[in-house]
Amino acid sequence: MTTLAALTLATGVWLSVDVSIDGPGYLRFALEGRIVYAKSATLQVQGGRLTHPTGAPLVPTVPAPAALESLSITEDGWVEGRSQSSESRLGRIVLAQVAGSPTLLEAGLMAFSQRPRVGFPASEGWGKVVSGKVGVSLRTEPAVDPTISPLLPPGSLILRAPERVEVDPGPVRLLDLLQLEGRTEWHRLLESIEIAQAPPVGVSQKISKARVVARVQTAGIAPSQIVDELPPLIEVVTRSQAVPAAQLVTAAREAAKRELGDLPFSSEADERDFIAPVGVVELRAESVRTANSSVSVVLAVYIGGSKFNSRTIRLSVDSAEAGVKAGSTVKVLVRSGGVVAELSGRAKSNAFVGQAVEVSLSLGQPPTQTTHLGVVKAPGIVEVKL
Repeated sequence: MTTLAALTLATGVWLSVDVSIDGPGYLRFALEGRIVYAKSATLQVQGGRLTHPTGAPLVPTVPAPAALESLSITEDGWVEGRSQSSESRLGRIVLAQVAGSPTLLEAGLMAFSQRPRVGFPASEGWGKVVSGKVGVSLRTEPAVDPTISPLLPPGSLILRAPERVEVDPGPVRLLDLLQLEGRTEWHRLLESIEIAQAPPVGVSQKISKARVVARVQTAGIAPSQIVDELPPLIEVVTRSQAVPAAQLVTAAREAAKRELGDLPFSSEADERDFIAPVGVVELRAESVRTANSSVSVVLAVYIGGSKFNSRTIRLSVDSAEAGVKAGSTVKVLVRSGGVVAELSGRAKSNAFVGQAVEVSLSLGQPPTQTTHLGVVKAPGIVEVKL
């Protein structure tokens, strides 16, 4: 444990200590309505809380009531206070890691444009708190009553949430779930804290109140400052939309017509609506396959330009209109040595225009039943080359 100060907080006295972060992470302060950062700072006890020399309070706020006789801090960020009757933890320093280059401000402070990732000092991947010189100075004017923490009075944070919450795909943050009642400082503390990943579309996820409260406390908010009015479980679902089945079938028909011609395709089954994330929908045909009089069209569903999933739509068409039908009489064009003979034959299977099909013919004298492989050239017409 590294001592920050062991001095009576008498009226008219400011305590200060040089603090730095050894390793990854920054201290956070609330300056003029925004969060700013520092790798090191001289923390001062002003107005009942720890602040930067500019007066910006540490985030999350660490209160320092007038009854305290001394303060101390551990490498993992716990700030402890001792009075005549007891010793208690007042709060915990929470560090932030932010991507990108900072903008330099006054007095060693910095600003970042990216959202921070927060964590506790001395935990894996985070630096530890190191303190240095302790100082004392006299005030020439009365300070704000140090018995009250102006930003974070105990019991000021009320947590509420509906029993069911819709979220966007990706990380779910506390403020996606919570309805907070309290000072705006709480919102700044909790806005970047993640609690889960959004579940797959069509699947719900249950988050317990105990888990929510525990995540709130990772912001350094003491249990005594939290009023829990949460339901036992919060059901989380990802916002979604229904792509109508009729839209899917229409797209499949258009793809089939591009490949096979303008034929009267119909859906073989009652299709269900396709449930997808919210966004602009685009349907793209990935493949069109035929089997007898059936057509399978694989449709990829794109949301906002990114592929989400796919569905296979099965279509059918009357073989007589699509080509030839098994057992039907067809016109057979027999080509041999530049000569074309037109005969009557019988198709042995269903086939579309352009597909191969076997036909039976009666050739020769006396007629002999023979089977030949040909290609459907048009509905009811098969070409055979000998």
